[in-house]
Amino acid sequence: MPEKCKYELKYFDFTSGKNETYRCEEDAVKDGLCIFHHKTYWKEHEDEVRKKFIEKVEDAINNKKPLLCIGYNLPEVDLSEKKFEAPAYFQYAVFYEKVNFCKAEFNEVDFSFAEFNGEANFSNVKFLCEAPFYNTKFYSKANFFGVAFFSKVHFDSAEFIEEAYFYEAKFLNEVSFSEAKFYGEAYFAGTEFSKEIGFYETNFSSMLDFREAKFASGAYFTRAKFSEVDFFKAKFSSLVTFNETKFLGKALFNYSTFLDAASFVNSYFLPYALEKCLKPCNYISFRYANFERQEKVVFDGCDMERVSFLNTNIERVKFRNVKWRNFKIYDEKLFLLKHLEKERKKFANECEEKLKKALDIVNGKEKDEEVKKEIYYSLELKYPELKEIERLEKKKRNEEEEERLRKLKNTFEKEAKIEIENALKSQRIDFSEVYLDEDLTLENVLAVYRALRENYDYYLKYDESGKFFINEMKLKKRFSNFIERVVMSVYELLCLYGESYTRTIVWILATIPLFALVRLLFEASSLVLNMNSLMDSLKISTAAFFQLYYNNDWLTILERLISIPILGSFYIALRRKFERRIRH
Repeated sequence: MPEKCKYELKYFDFTSGKNETYRCEEDAVKDGLCIFHHKTYWKEHEDEVRKKFIEKVEDAINNKKPLLCIGYNLPEVDLSEKKFEAPAYFQYAVFYEKVNFCKAEFNEVDFSFAEFNGEANFSNVKFLCEAPFYNTKFYSKANFFGVAFFSKVHFDSAEFIEEAYFYEAKFLNEVSFSEAKFYGEAYFAGTEFSKEIGFYETNFSSMLDFREAKFASGAYFTRAKFSEVDFFKAKFSSLVTFNETKFLGKALFNYSTFLDAASFVNSYFLPYALEKCLKPCNYISFRYANFERQEKVVFDGCDMERVSFLNTNIERVKFRNVKWRNFKIYDEKLFLLKHLEKERKKFANECEEKLKKALDIVNGKEKDEEVKKEIYYSLELKYPELKEIERLEKKKRNEEEEERLRKLKNTFEKEAKIEIENALKSQRIDFSEVYLDEDLTLENVLAVYRALRENYDYYLKYDESGKFFINEMKLKKRFSNFIERVVMSVYELLCLYGESYTRTIVWILATIPLFALVRLLFEASSLVLNMNSLMDSLKISTAAFFQLYYNNDWLTILERLISIPILGSFYIALRRKFERRIRH
């Protein structure tokens, strides 16, 4: 009697609903393993392995019995248009070459811990029941175009080394990609998510495309990491969370629709980290986005240095503990880069200084925890070892772990140094996208400032609102004609565009004594100045300044004229400060 294959493994049985032990019943051919479980047998007997596998599949389909392919090692196979009515088990299976499941139909199937070394084609497949892809590895292209998942699907801890295509896929039940890793580009354009979807701690190291995707229920991207992502015209019908999510490159939410709550709590907006600072169009864009329930949209603890809200209504969005960097918006910087050569040179110098500082920090010449954190975050997707460094730093270490931590840090610092030095050498900044941006008009940029003023006024944050107004007026002044610039400069000088009544008080306290002294010098009958004459001059000057005294003396007329704009500015500033009211 021939020896049987010794391969066995625990697996979850769909029928019994509990863990069972799988024992292979095939005859052993080499090293106590069968033609399917021997790791290299298929290389020399490819046709034999393929033929027997297809026979096994046909038998399972025709007799409607479970297909057990656990731990199989398979060459290129074509299972397109096959219908599996009974459960199919492919846990720990290794597909060494291309596998084609196009238009297949699975009732219950498990691909957990499977490996696809060649292209995996699941296009237009129907998964009628729960489909686990736990810890599955796709080393080549993974094609899930038009796939339909009718029940729950789990891609938790799955790895996609090359491109992953989920174009127009339909997830009709809950789906989870928690802790999955996408090293290649990932495409979910036009995909429909009918129930909750979880991308908790998912890493996207390359471009991620969610254009025109539809999220009918909750969408959770908490602690996910994006290298670059596009949500153009995506529709979020329910709650969406990006809490503690890291945006490490350009992120586009242009024309996207948020029908319910959206949470950006402690999100890391770092599209400008390291060499990416050289790309002015690397920013977080919410242009033309539609926040239907603005009071439920929250940005909390975010750095807004490179965020654009052009042509978006944000008057009721909640901004808490956010950093605006001197209350200037990035849309203004882009507008200035588009129109002024001086600003482009300034931008290049800022990038160079930023990179040099980062290099000094890596070399240990300078310390700045915020910049150091930025360096770590920006390289997190490229160097997974950073997670191990973070883990070791938090625990009490023995000598072996201390040595490992030291080596990991040295390696990382060396790689970070190379990245920064290469960026400094190239110093190529492409402004072409900025030049072609038709949305970058003065009126559009000023409209964002006005929306932020309205927002901060509504939430009674008057000081912050005033700072946005000051920057709005300064920008407007830069692009006004000569007369307007003169008037606005005087207005700024007197009361900071109505935002500083203390500045007008200083002008009042300076003007009255100055005119009193000048009057005393011009009108004194002798060079002897006494206290009485000084007090008389101060009284006349004070009365003249407040329009309570008049004569034909040129000094009085001049003082009365000068006092008009000062007093007017004082009235405006006081009114803005103490009588601000929300009118809605």
